[in-house]
Amino acid sequence: MATYVLGLSALYHDAAAALLRDGDLVAAAQEERFTRVKFDHRLPWHAVDYCLRTAGIAARELDYVVFYEKPLVKFERILLGHLATYPRSWRVFREAMIAWFGEKLWVKTLLQQHLGVPADRILFVEHHDSHAASAMYCSPFHEAAVLTLDGVGEWTTTALGRATAAWDGRGRNAIALEEELHFPHSLGLLYSAFTAWLGFKVNSGEYKVMGMAPYGEPRYLDRVERVARLAEALARAMGLDAGTVEEIAMAARLHDVGKIAVPDAVLGKPGRLTPEEHRLIRRHAEAGYQILQSAPLPEGVKRAVLHSHERWDGRGYPQGLAGEAIPVGARVLAVADAYEAMTHDRPYRRAPTPAEARARIAAGAGAQFDPAVVEAFGRIIDAFDREAAEARPPQPAATLRDAVSLAALERRATPARVR
Repeated sequence: MATYVLGLSALYHDAAAALLRDGDLVAAAQEERFTRVKFDHRLPWHAVDYCLRTAGIAARELDYVVFYEKPLVKFERILLGHLATYPRSWRVFREAMIAWFGEKLWVKTLLQQHLGVPADRILFVEHHDSHAASAMYCSPFHEAAVLTLDGVGEWTTTALGRATAAWDGRGRNAIALEEELHFPHSLGLLYSAFTAWLGFKVNSGEYKVMGMAPYGEPRYLDRVERVARLAEALARAMGLDAGTVEEIAMAARLHDVGKIAVPDAVLGKPGRLTPEEHRLIRRHAEAGYQILQSAPLPEGVKRAVLHSHERWDGRGYPQGLAGEAIPVGARVLAVADAYEAMTHDRPYRRAPTPAEARARIAAGAGAQFDPAVVEAFGRIIDAFDREAAEARPPQPAATLRDAVSLAALERRATPARVR
């Protein structure tokens, strides 16, 4: 007797249904094909009816109905996230509850009512398992590494593992996602933050950003990594706690993100900047902070980016903070960023020698820079520069893992979890 499995995705975007008979696809359709509503996200009853008619069976003959994620686990994450960021989250919390108390919390009940399938035959799989299956089981491979990245599923944002496919009956179909990154650490959500900042609709306009991305150049990658390594070394030398060190390293990797708001002609100008061009340059700290506001990052990371160009004497920007009113992450970042800028050529000047750059940092203590950070800089910079000079140049990513890892996120990876 044939085994029928109905798979469903809905209540986010592009709702769809697919029906398998003994592992073979019988029918599949998106709900928008029937309703004529673009990206229709509602439960796909029209698509389900089409699949059942194509197979010539009634809903009661289904052996299993499988939903593509676990709504209650996702709801737990949303609740905890809003509670952790209250009171800033209260407006978003209200909107989320309106959305969730409609249909999302009652998926199992709605499926039982509409299809007449017993509760024990309605199954829920994890969001990233669904991503992995859609990639692997539509491919020609019998065995492959699987990488999934998106905004966030239940808790997972990135997963790496292995999968096997054996449709001839001589093996087994299996997916084992062995490493994961969890919310709030998400490349997908950061991408969505850029999408929103550029004026496109989130969960819709990302493809436009992807289309524009190949026209950019990774001019700042090496610079950002140098700043991040030095900032992390300074934070450790100052005896800051591990959480603060990690936030500072993350902020260092994001501190120039606001330069997307500054025209290339200004950033690469070889001559003296005009007052208006100076104003544009000074915008990038606030622009970076605005971009990161859409991303679920620690507030310490965002504030370090915002205040990374403040001065100890209060003559910096954007808010003219002084002394210890400047977040410690920003004070550390100011020294690391300045030293990196001094020791590398710029369109408008040649780099001074490392000794000259160190002297300038020391001279800035108590004026431009926090004296405590400068003291730590003096203790570690010889060893830091020596190690940097001896380090091998960056190599191309050798594996999928290398290609997607970010040092700031890698330390948050969870232990292996095999299903």
